[in-house]
Amino acid sequence: MLAIVGSTSLIDCTVNHQFYEQNNFNVIVAGVPFDCFNTPNIAAVNMGLYYSSLGAAQYLVRAGAKSIVAVGANVPGGDHDISGPGAFAEANGVPNNGAFLENVPISDASAIALRAAQAAGDGGGVVINFTPPEGLKVLQAAEQQGLIDSVMWAWSTPGNDVSVAQALSPAWNGRVGVNAELNLVDSTGPKNMLLQQGPNAAGKSTLVLAVAGVLLPVAGQVFLGEHELTRLPPEKRRQAGVAVVPEGRRLMPDLTVAENLQVATYSLSRHDAASSVDHAVELFPELKARWTIQGRYLSGGKQQMVVLAQAIVSRPTTLLVDELSLGLAPVVVKRLVPVLGAIARSGVGVLLIEQFAHVVLGLANTAYILEGGRIRYHGTASELRQKPELLHSAYLLRTEAGRA
Repeated sequence: MLAIVGSTSLIDCTVNHQFYEQNNFNVIVAGVPFDCFNTPNIAAVNMGLYYSSLGAAQYLVRAGAKSIVAVGANVPGGDHDISGPGAFAEANGVPNNGAFLENVPISDASAIALRAAQAAGDGGGVVINFTPPEGLKVLQAAEQQGLIDSVMWAWSTPGNDVSVAQALSPAWNGRVGVNAELNLVDSTGPKNMLLQQGPNAAGKSTLVLAVAGVLLPVAGQVFLGEHELTRLPPEKRRQAGVAVVPEGRRLMPDLTVAENLQVATYSLSRHDAASSVDHAVELFPELKARWTIQGRYLSGGKQQMVVLAQAIVSRPTTLLVDELSLGLAPVVVKRLVPVLGAIARSGVGVLLIEQFAHVVLGLANTAYILEGGRIRYHGTASELRQKPELLHSAYLLRTEAGRA
């Protein structure tokens, strides 16, 4: 068995894949060239530039882009890397306005930015697929020419880099979507329950992932009280008191209910871990009867209970819950909502991300409406209940943007 650890070369897969096959070497890589993903004996741990660019295009189409243009590096396999955006656009009834390969290092970024924006047209979308230094040239040239708002911009995974967030000006805040592959609200007091509301693609889940540390913000900062978390890795944010229940009930399916909860107590003492697990079981007594059952065999409602219990046992000061009701029967949601209320009353700050406002408007005391990544409303939940037109306008704005 041969293990290759660390960095080799951007062209390693292309040059050496036949050698690996001939010598029966199995290699695990974070791949870049197409050969890392379509040749035997190489397993890539990342999605690669093709799917990364495709993800960037999906973001643009869902955000209402009127056309799609892709621009990438003129390297071996580069045409394949940027072929996905156009195909995805066509499959969704959005004009595919072309894919362009540019020589790197880039010598005339202004011409590239202008060409891409003109090809996309007003309201169109541009996917760029470059390394951080080359992609920054294009975006900075776009800013100099006043092209930020003329089209919608998206970047494949290489754009998910700290250097990008540090180099781009505030003018790009909320103006470029990055496929990461992989303004925090505040509240204190005995009833610190917040509701973050908005339609699909409004930016709700992106906010959660940015606070959790899974996504690095392009601009802005993340604070928990007076402590800045912006550059901390996810595990440090959890230790600081931030617990996240992500969309999709992401428990560990091969572990039992008991093991799922025990894993979440890794940073606690034995006494505190046992106490926290007991508290979670008090909130969800249904789990005790399924204590030795693997997560994959639980119903959707029970899986959501496990994921919530995992967050609770870590003893957070702030709990973020993304799409509590997603895929669950109303009777299950009715069972879960009071638990969040109890958690909030215990002094934990709760931010609930929810598409369906009726689920929690009676529970929250503060509400925000997100639309297109921007806060469109900030006020009391009671005011939002009394003025349903505020919710309707957010959804109608999103609908009209999608039809334009």
